[in-house]
Amino acid sequence: MRKVVFSTDGVYHIYNRGVEKRKIFLANSDYWRFMQILYEFNDVAIVTRPHRRSFMDCARRAAAGEVRRPLVSILSFVLMPNHFHLLLQQRTEGGVSEFMHRIGTGYTNYFNLRSKRTGRLFESTFKARAVDKDSYLQHLIRYIHLNPLSLEQKDWKVRGIVDQKRAKQYLSTYRWSSYLAYIKQGGSRFLLDHTCIREVIGDYGQSHEDFVFAWTNRDYALLNQSLAGA
Repeated sequence: MRKVVFSTDGVYHIYNRGVEKRKIFLANSDYWRFMQILYEFNDVAIVTRPHRRSFMDCARRAAAGEVRRPLVSILSFVLMPNHFHLLLQQRTEGGVSEFMHRIGTGYTNYFNLRSKRTGRLFESTFKARAVDKDSYLQHLIRYIHLNPLSLEQKDWKVRGIVDQKRAKQYLSTYRWSSYLAYIKQGGSRFLLDHTCIREVIGDYGQSHEDFVFAWTNRDYALLNQSLAGA
């Protein structure tokens, strides 16, 4: 039984990884497809033939003011080679569960067809943790946006960021995250609910870089305490 009960307007940290820790993104096209379905499947209306559209199609429709009834508000995200993290606020009853069911099924079907494989792609039902404290939310957003540094400095979580200049440069080129959208440089801005973000964390922009790089190993200790109960 899942410990977390999803409630409308509640904020949740959602995460999952590949079965047996396998990679779930093998090429840039896989990352683009996952980000596409973050948009396509986040609507109460049933999505038809999303495979016939692209990430850029979604961006153009969003820019044109497409009318939608979102299941969730996406506050931040990061896609890593073998796992992902999402920070979601539920907008409709049952929204988180429905959204994650669509993503799990849709992306697995895409990946299996592309890779000529069968069976589960993710190791289990997605994991979830309610974000019920401002302090946890702050640590969590830092953690999500710094996650790609594991590909450059594996021990950054506990040791701290050794070379901040290099780390900032690396994150500025990592496209599979909402970090660039937060510092107003990324093409994934349309995936996020910016009104909701401002309500939850306040203003953001270039100062977000300073906020993220204020990470210390204390952040990781507090996150571990929270995730242990998830």
